[in-house]
Amino acid sequence: MQWNSDDVRLATRIFIHLLKEGQIVDRELYHAYNQGDVRLILEEIVEKEADVKIFSARDSLYITPGVDNRYFGYTNAELRSKMKLKDNSQLYLAYFSILCLSAKSYNSDEQSLTS
Repeated sequence: MQWNSDDVRLATRIFIHLLKEGQIVDRELYHAYNQGDVRLILEEIVEKEADVKIFSARDSLYITPGVDNRYFGYTNAELRSKMKLKDNSQLYLAYFSILCLSAKSYNSDEQSLTS
């Protein structure tokens, strides 16, 4: 498949910005994501090769590491060390607590608006 060099350049700019900042709230970059083949390049090439997921929510873009991503994510051992936990049972309890606290901040069944 042939892509326009401007689209590839823009996709790369978006990816690098996401790596640095973790999100894109800039209107120009957000709208560029939906122009031409930029989104397709990010989904078909960047996400698969870098093992990340780029998603859009409320006029912003975010990036998250894939499940097995060791460059942008953490292993259980790394998280246990950083959080000063003894074993995975404590880590999973921390995960569950974070999930419950996050869910509590949403105010409806579809959980689309934070309170």
